[in-house]
Amino acid sequence: MRTPTTRRRPRRGRASNALTLAMALMLGYALLPLVWLFMAATKDTPSLMDSFGLWFGHGFHLFGNIGDVLSHDDGIYLRWFGNTLLYAVVGAGGAAFIATAAGYGLAKYRFRGRTALAATVLGAIAIPGTALAVPTYLLFSKAGIVDTPWAVLLPSLVSPFGVYLMRVYAAEAVPDSMLEAARIDGAGELRTFFTVSLRLLAPGFVTVLLFALVATWNNYFLPLIVLSDPKWFPLTVGLNQWNSLATGAAGSGATTTDFYPLVVTGSLLAIVPLVVAFLFLQRYWQSGLSAGSVKE
Repeated sequence: MRTPTTRRRPRRGRASNALTLAMALMLGYALLPLVWLFMAATKDTPSLMDSFGLWFGHGFHLFGNIGDVLSHDDGIYLRWFGNTLLYAVVGAGGAAFIATAAGYGLAKYRFRGRTALAATVLGAIAIPGTALAVPTYLLFSKAGIVDTPWAVLLPSLVSPFGVYLMRVYAAEAVPDSMLEAARIDGAGELRTFFTVSLRLLAPGFVTVLLFALVATWNNYFLPLIVLSDPKWFPLTVGLNQWNSLATGAAGSGATTTDFYPLVVTGSLLAIVPLVVAFLFLQRYWQSGLSAGSVKE
């Protein structure tokens, strides 16, 4: 006599637990440097050297360290912060707008050389920015804009990955029928783009803006090459200069180890705008990544 066979249900519980554990490990890996940075910013120089890195030291010196960072060398940190804000806002905003317009044009217009242009954009994505730093310096040196903000801003406006991303997004987010309706109503191409298409492309625009913002805010190698005047340094180059003083690479009026609290506290302050930007634009970023993945 046969007994009814029972199907074994997939052990989703174990798989779920394994995924949860993996995500917890990844989260810990991502948060560990931030925890260390915050703890280090609350310490003075002796505590940085002899206390456990992931816990508080002797006393809470965060606000004192912040005051030292903002007042050191006549407030040069505030100058670096303003430069970085200028490079990030103008560079990332311009890069996002140019990428949106270019991606929209590649997706919605048919013209001669369109395929070759799209292939060029894809090829440009594969070229690392560090490989273009020296040629960019030589070109800007001929143009006479080395050691000026333009030497950092102009390369920041170019985002091949943003163009590719917006081309893919615009192909699905902007219906051709809506463009035809706008043209029938008498709207020109520029008016159609700014009043109709740009609203539909807003989530993708914010996504490209965030990528460009992070890349510009963390840009180090190019400013290091094209800038020599400290008054135009971004935070990345300025903090590295302080780190060189802290490790004894250059002399200063203070003891080299006195720069360690400046470096770690300045680094902590430098990441605050990025965290705020991600928290503020997170919903647009998420919708931008998922839009177009499902057709209705």
